[in-house]
Amino acid sequence: MLFLLLACGRDLASDDPAEGASIQPPRAEGDSDAFYADGAVEEVGLELSDASLTGLANDPRVWVEGVMVVGGERYGPVGVRIKGESSYRDIDQKPSFKVKFNEYDPEGRYLGMRRLVFNNMVSDPSMLRERLAYGFFRERGAPAPRCNHVTLTVNGEPYGLYANVENTDEELIGRWFDDQNGSMWEIHDADFRPDLLDGFELEEGVDDRSAIEALTAVMATPEGPTRAWEYVDRASWFRYLGTMAYVGNLDGYPFSDPGDDAHLYLDPTSGLFQFVPHGLDETFSDTAAVEYVMHGILATACLEDAACKVEWRKALAAAMTDAEAAGLEARVAAITAEIDAAGDADPRKEQDNDAVDAGRAAVLMFLGGREADLREQLTW
Repeated sequence: MLFLLLACGRDLASDDPAEGASIQPPRAEGDSDAFYADGAVEEVGLELSDASLTGLANDPRVWVEGVMVVGGERYGPVGVRIKGESSYRDIDQKPSFKVKFNEYDPEGRYLGMRRLVFNNMVSDPSMLRERLAYGFFRERGAPAPRCNHVTLTVNGEPYGLYANVENTDEELIGRWFDDQNGSMWEIHDADFRPDLLDGFELEEGVDDRSAIEALTAVMATPEGPTRAWEYVDRASWFRYLGTMAYVGNLDGYPFSDPGDDAHLYLDPTSGLFQFVPHGLDETFSDTAAVEYVMHGILATACLEDAACKVEWRKALAAAMTDAEAAGLEARVAAITAEIDAAGDADPRKEQDNDAVDAGRAAVLMFLGGREADLREQLTW
């Protein structure tokens, strides 16, 4: 099932909405998989009053009131705000948006989800890296957001092509873990070092950092590479690390310095940490030697331990095998065919069409040489 989200450009204060366009409570049931399925690029729209537009211009991080129209039904009020750091753009440019269905109604959900995320892709000239990378994580059995593409309008004005990325929250956790009631932190300039613990920013659950602090203490000892698995799910860590290395997400933990672009979930069932990728818009580009740009404590300690280093290299080899089976180059072609027309027509993209084509060619070049590049690195 596909969903058509249309912005009517209507004055939200109007007492005389068009026939059949009355506002419904922000509650819509259905299959959320359909919202992230491959297929035709759907149109997503928001209705924002003048007051809400002014609010976003004055303070883009604060939720303002809006309406979303889905399948001909207007849902509201919903919360709308602008998101992003290096990719931040204001409302007069091509901003990334979050939509919060439970901002004004505690029971508000869209297909079971509290929040929707629409990323502007200004850091990605190919306009497909996030979708390709998140998909590969999921195909490998790693917890990661679902993602496809939509076009977005605001009050009927085209804002262009967006990555429709599932929000990393308890709904995502609930699809991957038996118990979704654990604590989750965003890794934002953080690592398991005493001076970087403040960078673990609570996203869900209770901010009990005792396990983070215990792992930090262990990693400061010579036994760190072997005792880390008392706190970290070993299989999931190596799968995460191998996938991060293969897709070249060297802007994320444990490659960034300090750690960034990941979430840390403490699974109540196992009592162990698992990592969830985030911010994959700069993947399939950086060909730096992966072992030389590992900065995270868990990874650098592993490289210094002979047995752990062997395990990491096996994990990287497994990622290469899975990438070949996944047919990522063919996936690029399929996504390109789906989004090409919408990308060409995007009135607010910051790259011209030639740059977008070059960005996609660069992704294909990266993929074409990735296995040989990494296998050479494994001989060093």
